[in-house]
Amino acid sequence: MKYRKFWPLFLFATAVVISTIIFSDVLSYYSVLQAPDAAPSFGITSLLRRMLPWMNGKAAIFTYDDFFKVLPSPAYHEISFIFSTAMLALAMGIYLHTIGLPAIACFAGGLAMAFSGYHFTLFNAGHRGYFIMMPNVIFIFALTERCLLRPRWFHFALIPICALVGISTQPDILAIMVLLIAIYASFRFYQISRLRGFKNHLSGFWKKYLFGVVLTVIVFAVVGHRVVEDAFKVALAGREKQLESFTQASASKSSSEAKGKKSDKSPEEINEEKEFRWIYATNWSLPVAELSELVAPCIRGLDSGNRNFPYWGNIGQSHDWNETREGHFNYRQHTIYLGVVQISFALFALAIGISNLFSRKAMPEPDNNQAKDCTFIYGNGITFFWVAIAAAGVLLALGRFAPFYKLFYALPLMDKVRAPLKFLHITEISISVLFAIGVYNVIKCKPESSAERNEVIAGKATMILLIVAAASCLAASLIFKPENYTAVWNLLGMSGNQAQKSLAKLYTNGFLRSAWLFVLTSTSIGFISFAKPQKRKFTSSVIALLIIVTVILDMGEVASRFVVSEDKAYAHEKSPAMEAITGGSAPDGISFSYLHMTGQPANLPFMGTLTSAGLYCMDPVPNEDPSSWRIQTFIRFNTDEKLVVKLWKLWGNSGIFVPPKMAVAMQQERIGQITGLYDLDPRYRLIAPRNRQQPMVAVVKPFGVIPPVSVYYGWKASGGQADTINIIADSDFEMEKQIAIEGDGISDVAAKKSYTPGQWETAPSETRGHYAVAKVKAEQPGMVLLRENLMRTVKTVVTVNDIKTSVYTANGIWLCVPVDEGESEIIIRPYISMGSIVWHSAAVFFTLLALYSFVRSEYSKSGVGQKSSDTLKL
Repeated sequence: MKYRKFWPLFLFATAVVISTIIFSDVLSYYSVLQAPDAAPSFGITSLLRRMLPWMNGKAAIFTYDDFFKVLPSPAYHEISFIFSTAMLALAMGIYLHTIGLPAIACFAGGLAMAFSGYHFTLFNAGHRGYFIMMPNVIFIFALTERCLLRPRWFHFALIPICALVGISTQPDILAIMVLLIAIYASFRFYQISRLRGFKNHLSGFWKKYLFGVVLTVIVFAVVGHRVVEDAFKVALAGREKQLESFTQASASKSSSEAKGKKSDKSPEEINEEKEFRWIYATNWSLPVAELSELVAPCIRGLDSGNRNFPYWGNIGQSHDWNETREGHFNYRQHTIYLGVVQISFALFALAIGISNLFSRKAMPEPDNNQAKDCTFIYGNGITFFWVAIAAAGVLLALGRFAPFYKLFYALPLMDKVRAPLKFLHITEISISVLFAIGVYNVIKCKPESSAERNEVIAGKATMILLIVAAASCLAASLIFKPENYTAVWNLLGMSGNQAQKSLAKLYTNGFLRSAWLFVLTSTSIGFISFAKPQKRKFTSSVIALLIIVTVILDMGEVASRFVVSEDKAYAHEKSPAMEAITGGSAPDGISFSYLHMTGQPANLPFMGTLTSAGLYCMDPVPNEDPSSWRIQTFIRFNTDEKLVVKLWKLWGNSGIFVPPKMAVAMQQERIGQITGLYDLDPRYRLIAPRNRQQPMVAVVKPFGVIPPVSVYYGWKASGGQADTINIIADSDFEMEKQIAIEGDGISDVAAKKSYTPGQWETAPSETRGHYAVAKVKAEQPGMVLLRENLMRTVKTVVTVNDIKTSVYTANGIWLCVPVDEGESEIIIRPYISMGSIVWHSAAVFFTLLALYSFVRSEYSKSGVGQKSSDTLKL
């Protein structure tokens, strides 16, 4: 029937509805997911600014996710997850369709993959790049299947495009997936060639394969060479930097003799460094004891730091934590639950596959058209392939807890793959495919009596296994002794009797839940296996629908536990300290400091309110890259009072949050003036002081803060950021008269007079970074310092009095342009390359054409499941 052709749209819509329900608590505008690794941003940039890397040639590719960036940041964050989840369901459904499974099995497998526990609950860690990558990975499997069965130009063209999107969003995991795809392609090529006959298959297809490979290489080289280059230069270099910092930190801990040693490393030092690199790469390995959570959800708590149900297992535990009590006791933000229903029907698929091995003689030989199609009914080997991959994923996820992992670690580039737990992603893919095959085995009806008998035998065997599994889960819940874990729970701050009861109940209920689900799936398989032939069609349809609904409810409920809503309405309100810091002017180029108040790096609500309004935080924030300009200047200048004052001027620091006593002392010493007094509420938000004589926080504006737009008449040439820091830190360098400038043709100019202040005619924040206009009146030819944080981060075109001028870098990161004596109007615009726009528009058109051709081919008469000799046309 025609409506069956629309199952992909129904699958996509169903995934959207389910994920929307799961995220219902965070769909209001100011509510966001907590996402500790990548919280939603609240910048003031717009769609044009976000698309600039694509428009000026800095980025070679963009994803479907970029189109959602037209939405405000809080709304975009959740919609991005919802859409990517639906795309993954669709991609898995299409792949299952290409191997010959019917619509209902594709529907079941697509939803199973989209809401698989480990994959889906990664939203709690904020891994949007991973969510964007996964649909492309699964789509590559479908394209690979099509390339092997009936190659067309668009199949080969879309593979590199999907791969490039994956590289640009999650290069390390994509490396694992590419290895899996290569193994899959090799296996399927062998299987298909063997069924069709190697000689016949190669003689009929070698020209098409050659053309397809050449086209793939061309598309990859033309469209994505820069993406690949960035992935290797940036991602791998970043990982090497992480490894280096980790090994250096670990070495300094383990050896007090590190100082004064020669640069040449001894064999012992080399071995020690290798061990540290091994430890770093194998952090987040899966402890053997926690394999039980693959079938019992969240038995050891939810995520690390959860207030009510903190995770108390050992995933993410620092290597030497038990000996030193340093580092993390654990760190996990997701579940690893694979789903009892999915595992049960994956076992049923395996049992059917094994039974088919013993009934090979009883199965009819495929006719010529069926052999050409290689539909799933004759592809029993694919079941065993995915079973092997599922097992391999679990074994590799053990990481340092499995001796054989070092063999994998020794492979090229695999030492760069951090967190072996990631290999559970390939297990999730495998289980979803096998689940779909299991559903297919439920709904298919074999007329051959011998096949029916083998199916009954497979059903009985699966039922026995599931009953044993149910009994094991029940036993695990009964023998659990909470008193054995009291010390661990106390360590996590769950010392109360009620809190520990809640954790114990979560453990036992997790196993009880799994026991009931094993019983349910065992019963379902029993109904199918023992149903009378004349009633099997109706029974199987009902059971299949029940299975799908159960998976949705099971996985949806587990995922909803990780949806933690954070209200960010306060971040969009005007901060009480805004006037005290800016004096009523635009926030561009103005910063604040908070460390004098907190004493250590922090991300507090009152800071988010200021930064969302366009102010810049001068002090380092938690987990900031140690090589960043902000940290390097902070470390260099926070050594004495004079250098600190220089740092305030360098950053345009117009507000310093300090305790009231320190504020009074700073004012008495003529360092600055108190401009605001506040209290902090329990959520660390600034409020009016309850008692103005005893406020909790004061804001001090330092004297001599340099305006964001200033004309300088003296400067020193700099060779880079490190050189700039040394130049400015020099005691002879006067911030009021000099700046340090990087650029060709710059030479030192003696400072004879102080800067002349200018002003923003149109500040960058007013246009959301589209353009900015500054006006100055120079007393003589000089250089204009433009201190702001929107335009400096992109390639710009600057005109002075409508004449294009050179752009330099001043004081490490700010924009700087030359001006003549008199009044000057400076206009700053992002650089936009028409050539880049045309080029990328052509790439988008090519991609859309290939997608249209793919969809059209799938819905044509020669689509999947049709037994026509036309299916092999290129």
